[in-house]
Amino acid sequence: MASWNFGNLGASCNKETKLVEEVLECVGVDFSIINESQTGFISEEYRPKFEGSIKNKVKNLLYIYDIVNDLFDDNVFLYYSWEYGNSISDYYNRHEEIYNPITKKIIIVDCEYCYGEQEIFGKNVYKVLKKQIEDEAKKQNISVKWDSNLFPSTDEFADFCDEFIDSLGGLPDLGKKIEEKDIPSNKEVNKTLIKKIADTAGKNGLLELVNAIKEKYGVTPKTIKRKKKLTEAELIKKIKEKPIFLRRLDNDIRNNKEFLLKLIKEDILGFKLEYAGEELRNDKEVVLEAIKRNADSLQYASDKLKMKKKKSLQLKRIVVMYCNMLVKNFEMIKK
Repeated sequence: MASWNFGNLGASCNKETKLVEEVLECVGVDFSIINESQTGFISEEYRPKFEGSIKNKVKNLLYIYDIVNDLFDDNVFLYYSWEYGNSISDYYNRHEEIYNPITKKIIIVDCEYCYGEQEIFGKNVYKVLKKQIEDEAKKQNISVKWDSNLFPSTDEFADFCDEFIDSLGGLPDLGKKIEEKDIPSNKEVNKTLIKKIADTAGKNGLLELVNAIKEKYGVTPKTIKRKKKLTEAELIKKIKEKPIFLRRLDNDIRNNKEFLLKLIKEDILGFKLEYAGEELRNDKEVVLEAIKRNADSLQYASDKLKMKKKKSLQLKRIVVMYCNMLVKNFEMIKK
């Protein structure tokens, strides 16, 4: 397999999805491009709900964290980059930066190892663990024999080294380090970049973002565009052209039952209940229509409706079990 690498920036949030995406687009995130994702390696707590590819990622990242620090209260931002070597060397490198506005901290995770060369962070793992390996080998009366390049030179010692390294978590755990740091102070913020974000926000009519940047940094955009109200036909056209637009629907539209049902029934791009307003997530008709076409929609229903669904399923199971018992008893009587 040829070597590959990529970097994505994503976010996991409960209430501010629309504004979060707009902020990230302002700093160069392209949601139409998602590089090959490896989110399965990321814990559920930090796994992004949406993500995109970002340019100039390292340079802009700290400013993104600083901007969102006061804008959002319930979002976790995650940047992660990956590199993977060919099948001969099995080189693996992962970098994550996780920002949580609740703790106002950035967790940085670096993981680097190479199975082919038996290295962690570019160092021979046997050399790093040499004393620990030798001390444990002596306790077990195993002969310690290294070759000139510090690799185990006998099968018995090699097997022991492999078992010892595995007991410590193997190369993935040994080649991993985690640190935590604060976001940069306001003095460190690049005002030129902030001005660029403010201008982009103003040009696109992102009034909430414009006001937040003005309040925090005292920076105002050159122009502020007022969003025009789109017709239903224009909305549907935009959604078909760019599915991500579904997340940008205004609250009055997200709670418009007639319009939402039309999107669902016409199966416009697999509409999910995720994009509906709070009122409609508690509407039985809307929820059932959404679930019929997209089973994932159930997770976005209101807790009240989900509980009803759960109780209904439990009742059905009890009825089925009872009917099965009646059939079995009837068969026994016949015999």
